[in-house]
Amino acid sequence: MPVQVRLKRSIPVPRVIFYGLIAALVLLCVLCIALPLLIHLLKPRCAKTDDTSIVEPPIRLSSSLIPEKYFLSIKLFLPSSTVNYDRNMDFTFSGNVTIHFQCVQETSEIALHVDRLRIAESSFHLVERSLQAKQIKLDKMQTFVAVEQTVFRLAKPLKPGAYALHLSYSGILSESLEGFYRSSYVENNEKKWLAVTQFQPTHARRALPCFDEPHLKAEFAITVTAPSNMKALSNAIEESERLIGGGWKTTRYKLSPKMSTYLVAIVVCEFEHTAAKTKRGTLASFRDCQSHVNCQFCPYSSAYGLVRPWSLKESSPRK
Repeated sequence: MPVQVRLKRSIPVPRVIFYGLIAALVLLCVLCIALPLLIHLLKPRCAKTDDTSIVEPPIRLSSSLIPEKYFLSIKLFLPSSTVNYDRNMDFTFSGNVTIHFQCVQETSEIALHVDRLRIAESSFHLVERSLQAKQIKLDKMQTFVAVEQTVFRLAKPLKPGAYALHLSYSGILSESLEGFYRSSYVENNEKKWLAVTQFQPTHARRALPCFDEPHLKAEFAITVTAPSNMKALSNAIEESERLIGGGWKTTRYKLSPKMSTYLVAIVVCEFEHTAAKTKRGTLASFRDCQSHVNCQFCPYSSAYGLVRPWSLKESSPRK
């Protein structure tokens, strides 16, 4: 009986070539997608502005610029019955700062610490502090979130000398206990708000663009605008307080001693004021909750300040 042999059908040569081309195209597509991604992951971090890649600056600021004075003006939008504004602005603030600084080494950029602030690029104004008061124009502004810096690239390098930089910006009163934040308490069944700063160790940059490193000390002249039913406080001597209309009040403070940025303090609240002299004759003052009966910390603040506690209804300490 004859043996039947089955032969495997071979794939025609044209079909083999077709499948090979398909495999090659798939591999090429994978490489086109994976290669740029691999290059992106391996190269140094950078930010893009105007289609130009700039390598991220170092964490520490350059030693080319030394701050001298900050002239800071801040307006706070806290819920209050005395003012009318767009309630979408609740718990925000706007600011203007002019920084006097010395350039000790030629540089073509200014790097400032900025965290969670929105700077208006159009507000950039840099001039020499000289009789000519020459203006230096901005080339581009770039923000680097990872190192909490904004870098201003200048149209021409700064020569050693004295300069003044002005910026306008805005920010949000945070819910954390860092930077410029909001807090609340209940008085007579009514919720009341206050704004407080906590800049230590590196959170002044959440309230103003600055050289936020402890050794870069400077003087601060602070002006705070807030609802007229609130009191603005800072750690300098109060110079003036005036109503400016619309339910707003502006408080201006004298130039502070030279200090690090983390020591700057601002408080806006409805607390009442008490004051007395210590045994050494130093005038010490306190801000306490208006609801004196419910305030548990008034005796502590008085004792801590080396002032004998007394009834807040009295105008002077007990004999």
